[in-house]
Amino acid sequence: MESETSITQEDPTAAQPPISLAHRLPSENQLVLINDGKSLSAPLPQQGINHLVFNGILPGLGSFVRGRRSLAVSQMLVFFVSVPLFFYSVAIALPLLLFAYAWSIWTGVQFVKEPKEWA
Repeated sequence: MESETSITQEDPTAAQPPISLAHRLPSENQLVLINDGKSLSAPLPQQGINHLVFNGILPGLGSFVRGRRSLAVSQMLVFFVSVPLFFYSVAIALPLLLFAYAWSIWTGVQFVKEPKEWA
């Protein structure tokens, strides 16, 4: 019991903890990563990666989730116009479809480069 109280008390002369520690929770047997906020490099913004993936699945979806509604509608419009055109002319539909995906993925890459500040 005495050792538990000495662990919870802060000692200013104690060595600083490592940048990140892994602890195993005994009750749930789960590994938990604890970061003390002193990272060595800036991590990629998770929201930007998610929006890029969404834009790769359906053009404009990541833009819509990001909050760029007019951009998302434009990208989705190009995509949804190109899909029925496949029944009419592949020569017209394929470039439109490729353009929709290229534009959407390029936008997703920009989302990763410029992280959004959530208010």
